[in-house]
Amino acid sequence: MSRAAKRLLERILPLLSWACLVVLAPAPASAGAPGGEDQEAEQIEASPEIVAEVEALDVSDEALSKDADQFIKDHPRPKGFDASSADALAKRIESVDPDKVLEALEDLRKEGVTPESTPEFTQRFEKKLEGLPEAPKEAASGEFETLGLGPAEKRLCAAFPDFCASSFALGKVAERKGKGYGKLHNGKGDAFKHAYWMGLLTFYHSELWAKALGNAHEMRPKNPKLEKRMDLHNNTVGRGHGKRANIVTSIDDGVDRGFKRGDLLRISCGGKGPSRLVATDRRGDYCD
Repeated sequence: MSRAAKRLLERILPLLSWACLVVLAPAPASAGAPGGEDQEAEQIEASPEIVAEVEALDVSDEALSKDADQFIKDHPRPKGFDASSADALAKRIESVDPDKVLEALEDLRKEGVTPESTPEFTQRFEKKLEGLPEAPKEAASGEFETLGLGPAEKRLCAAFPDFCASSFALGKVAERKGKGYGKLHNGKGDAFKHAYWMGLLTFYHSELWAKALGNAHEMRPKNPKLEKRMDLHNNTVGRGHGKRANIVTSIDDGVDRGFKRGDLLRISCGGKGPSRLVATDRRGDYCD
């Protein structure tokens, strides 16, 4: 990775701390299978449609990196694009409370300004953030390598540091809301967080960007296949809500209804056997 690309990634480090929960926290051990990192779901407690969809997921690195690489290829930065302006915007986003970033994106959307379709997005976004107070700094590692970003995620964020910065700010918004639903590592809160995050990315960026970043995010080192399947499924559900939404509150409502209906998945803790995927409407002594 070039020195310039590394500097761009380092700008968005504090915004990545929300995503690190699933990287830094150890996965619960399975009662039936030692060395469970590569363990597949032996059972999925969900509707037949969800079971079929999850079983068909391709969680290989090749599949997960495909959308990120295609996005980079299909979305060259505009002619005359100043990379330093994107770097400056990423740094500014880092300093602002994520809820204020969400408000700025909402204002831009109402004005018809979107990241992929508006060449002057960076300048317009930076202007929206002018004068906003800085948020208290949150603890974060100084080395992005320790955060477990996958290679495709690094490529995306090197090419689009401003998009990544706003996306991870929205991730923190989703994390805050997810805490009200349950545990944030593989639990109900994690299920809601991923779906809501992808809904926001689809709404404020695009479905293509949300899928590219969401899939690349699952290429983090040592990410168990069971967790990949859970997150990829919940991401797909969230993108659907974001695509259908006319106003941002409908994403909140849609993901909440899907959560209660059992459209989302969490992971059991394996107390009575191997860890498995469980729909969020199922009750019992799983994780939460």
